[in-house]
Amino acid sequence: MFYEVRVLDAKGKVKKVISPKILSARYWERHFGDNPGPKGSTPMDFDFGSDIDSNGPLENSMAGDEPME
Repeated sequence: MFYEVRVLDAKGKVKKVISPKILSARYWERHFGDNPGPKGSTPMDFDFGSDIDSNGPLENSMAGDEPME
């Protein structure tokens, strides 16, 4: 659910009013675009590149009794 948004200028006067209908349309367009895909699907925008350790695969620290190096 979106609420009406009022954009104010530097003096505090209403410059623009954005309706909930416009906000909803903008949201769905940005997240799903023109091709929404199969029903119930969600966009996969994950970037795991920065989270992956370049030294190799991650080890499960709870798998053994020995401390990780």
